[in-house]
Amino acid sequence: MRLDDRRMRRQGRRILRTSRGGSRIVAACLMAGASCIAAHGADRVTIAAGGVVLPDGTIGGASTVVIEGGRFREISAAASAPAADGVVNHSGAVLCPGLIDARSALGVASLGRHVERSTAIAPELSLREAIDVRHRDFAAALRSGVTAALILPAGNNVVGGTAQAVRIGAGGEAEWLREDGPLVMTLGQSVLEFDREPTSRIGAVTLLESALSQGKRGEGPARMRAAARGQLDVLMMCEAAEDLAAAARLLGGGPIKARLAYTPTDVEAESAWMSSFEGPVVLDTMTFATTPRVLRTAGLLAAGGKEVVFAGALPYATPDSLRISAALAARYGLDASSARRAITINPAKVAGVAERVGSIEKGKDADFVVFSGDPLRLESRVLEVYVKGVKVYDAALQTE
Repeated sequence: MRLDDRRMRRQGRRILRTSRGGSRIVAACLMAGASCIAAHGADRVTIAAGGVVLPDGTIGGASTVVIEGGRFREISAAASAPAADGVVNHSGAVLCPGLIDARSALGVASLGRHVERSTAIAPELSLREAIDVRHRDFAAALRSGVTAALILPAGNNVVGGTAQAVRIGAGGEAEWLREDGPLVMTLGQSVLEFDREPTSRIGAVTLLESALSQGKRGEGPARMRAAARGQLDVLMMCEAAEDLAAAARLLGGGPIKARLAYTPTDVEAESAWMSSFEGPVVLDTMTFATTPRVLRTAGLLAAGGKEVVFAGALPYATPDSLRISAALAARYGLDASSARRAITINPAKVAGVAERVGSIEKGKDADFVVFSGDPLRLESRVLEVYVKGVKVYDAALQTE
């Protein structure tokens, strides 16, 4: 039976009156709402909004977005929101691409993020078998407008295996966005162990250099060979300036497709090293306790021509960590359009899924969020979330 939204709200209120389990109520409403909306999902959906976050990160005026077969079919400017049957009207809201966490532990945080520790070079490892796709953390992320994430292995190995890009769908269940994510490499204090190599930073660099050299010669594990030849993306995690310098020497100037995850301390001094890496720089999560010097980093990088990405660090950080990072950086010099790209299309590039998600463009998967206003304004609320053109979250159906 097809239920309209009004009937669904009445049903939700009846559930609230009769149930005593607070957490169960929220879960039941979210699941019931997603089921109802999925049943509603038609092949063609038209949404009229007061604004749309464009691919360049700016916010366009009133627009109409047509979705068909789970993808964006048409995005057109509209002088005023049409009042026609079959049109979902959000005249006072802003449509934004689904937010993407490029440095996430969703679905694996409860495991303690433990990985292979007997060897520091473990490219054969993959998080796919370890991710709990039905973990409740995914639903919490979805409610904050996060529709995709790049889930990383723990950074205690020099080569820690491949990350996994996931999309969060109805009921907060994750699905794979690509078969094999980027190979994660780490240089820094976190890879050092007292009972196995490396025991020093120079030892870590030596191990990575040896593994890359073997890969270039066609030796060693298949993923290491693919990365060394530029056939598999690399996400390089650096914890200090000396690690960044070593990584730039090992990965720069060759076929390796390496992207960088690092919080710079002196952008002017480190910019030459950063230029060795492709694409955006992934910056650590920023909070209201972050120092102004660090908050200005994103703006300085953007001014130097480098795109940035903000890590959400979900579920360890607050579900709104992506928007908080972007909003704070915008207050300290990062232009607003770059800040919006830093939580949408740029993390999609890092995850290797930008051809599918990350922007509202014709032909891409219709993953987007309806915000009550500019997503950079922290008072803006998540009203609805759509994944592949189907509404999977509706704030109006939820309980406080």
